[in-house]
Amino acid sequence: MNDVFQPIEPAAVVRDGTALYAPRFDDHYYANSPASADGVAETDYVFIDGNALTERFCQLPEQSVFVIGETGFGSGLNFFRAATRFLEQAPASCRLFYYSSEKHPLPLPEFAAIQRQRPWIPAELLHDFVANPAPAAPGFHKRVLAGGRIHLCLLYGDSGALWPLARLRCDAWFLDGFAPRKNPDMWRDELFQALARRSSAGATLATFTAAGFVRRGLQQARFLVERRKGFGGKREMLVARFPGEWRPARIRPRQVAVIGAGLAGSTTARALAELDCRVTVYDGRGVAQGASGNPAGVLYCSATPHFSDRNRFYQSSYFHALAWLRRLGFPADPAQGRLNGVWHLPTDAGRLERMRKAQEAGYWPPEELQFGTHAGRAGACFVHAGYLSPPLWCQRLLTHAGVRLLQQRVRSLQAAPGGWRIESEAGTEEFDAVVLCAGHETQRLLDTGPARLRTLRGQITLVKATAASQRWRQAVCHSGSVIPAVGGLHVVGATFNRGNDSLAPDPADDAANIVALRAALPMYWQELGGVALTLAGRRVGLRCYSADSLPLAGPAADAAGQAIPGLWISAGHGSRGLTSTPLCADLIAAQLLALPLPCDGRLQEALVPARFYRQP
Repeated sequence: MNDVFQPIEPAAVVRDGTALYAPRFDDHYYANSPASADGVAETDYVFIDGNALTERFCQLPEQSVFVIGETGFGSGLNFFRAATRFLEQAPASCRLFYYSSEKHPLPLPEFAAIQRQRPWIPAELLHDFVANPAPAAPGFHKRVLAGGRIHLCLLYGDSGALWPLARLRCDAWFLDGFAPRKNPDMWRDELFQALARRSSAGATLATFTAAGFVRRGLQQARFLVERRKGFGGKREMLVARFPGEWRPARIRPRQVAVIGAGLAGSTTARALAELDCRVTVYDGRGVAQGASGNPAGVLYCSATPHFSDRNRFYQSSYFHALAWLRRLGFPADPAQGRLNGVWHLPTDAGRLERMRKAQEAGYWPPEELQFGTHAGRAGACFVHAGYLSPPLWCQRLLTHAGVRLLQQRVRSLQAAPGGWRIESEAGTEEFDAVVLCAGHETQRLLDTGPARLRTLRGQITLVKATAASQRWRQAVCHSGSVIPAVGGLHVVGATFNRGNDSLAPDPADDAANIVALRAALPMYWQELGGVALTLAGRRVGLRCYSADSLPLAGPAADAAGQAIPGLWISAGHGSRGLTSTPLCADLIAAQLLALPLPCDGRLQEALVPARFYRQP
């Protein structure tokens, strides 16, 4: 189903003095008059004051969460004004979640140029936004800014289609599409109904327009609407309130145990710790000693013209993983890896054609996926992908003051009053919640029933670098992959052996990896020394995957398919753990703490472990 998620066409804009003009809608992004001061005064009057945000931010209790929803991100003016006011007025322990839909996002160069004309934006906030841009791809794009105080999620696509899929409750709304008569799709009754379903009790709303059908539509959606004097030369505007008494939500820090210190466990621990949870990570073997322990791995995606929920997840998680890496400054040096592009060279013409159709379908922006030739073969380059050291990435993730690492094996897991009891080699501790991130060992601690995880044995081959191969800078994927030298060794592989759980290295797998490399990239094989290349080692790991090839990310389920309170799973990431684990970590953290979700509801349902209990 890709009816909701359509290709994104960036905005075409024209400079009109100091303002921006949108020819598509014959309208300006913000008021272009001396009284407006490039739109700032109108934004403050209509949206900041119309929702009484200054007073509400000042009165927030410690560790509160304030959620703003917006229709029409545009030039980002409303966001930057609200975020700036929040940083100035709200207690430092509070967080702002800002969700904004946009069908035609501004190209990044144009967007960055506009912000440079707004000297009032805090430097850290602007830097974080520009340094970690959202790609022009359909769906939800979450970014964490200003040291974690601002959580921005851009919903790229049609507002009426995407807001029903959002999973949050908004405390305030900004209705700021282009004028209703020029952009009627933004002002439909269906959208007003969706906003009502996503409103907290007592939520407020403000918009620059006073059009009668907008007022009536909001009233039909149960908003209590009133007219107010408009800004400047506009006679009237609308403000509204949703029934009920508004009470700000709060983050209640939890004591959480994470079982497993690989990619799934490390990302989950980091996501929870950044939201003030106190996290204990258990792993008897230490950090990244299981399937996440390869010295290097590739972070990339597959491109397909079929934008199913499964394929959407892998694209969304790919972009989400890149956002995490940029924010945390990883990789910082070649020993940690490089995000300098990954070449995917399909093994047959049919697969190459499917990749071309994926780009033609418009789901991949041209600045993210580019076609060309590499090593004499046609293929595609994922421009911002790369290769990383999973162990070093896991170590970086776990260096947070809120994370405690115990190199202890968990012996048993039992429900306790108000939480869970863990018995390990170090003794017994109780926690509010537990997240199972133990890969194929998850089954030892919990019977996942119909969601039973499978294992897939993989062996990588380590090849000694040569003077010629030391010049390689980008990872290349074919039927396997080859990674530039890290510590003087190249990672080649890996094999995919179903039904084999042996951790013993197999020389036949080394031979298979080298044969695949020679067939796909004969020039690479030759530069490694050809028949005289030097094998320097190997490593075996047991990947964990599910029946539908999507991870399990969400509440664990009992024998009846019902969620088990306080018990969560992040597992089944297969060979894509570098790509898939950050989004799953944020999804679990948001659900565990009752915060707005970082993805749409369809992806949440596609990942929930209980999906395997449902009747077809």
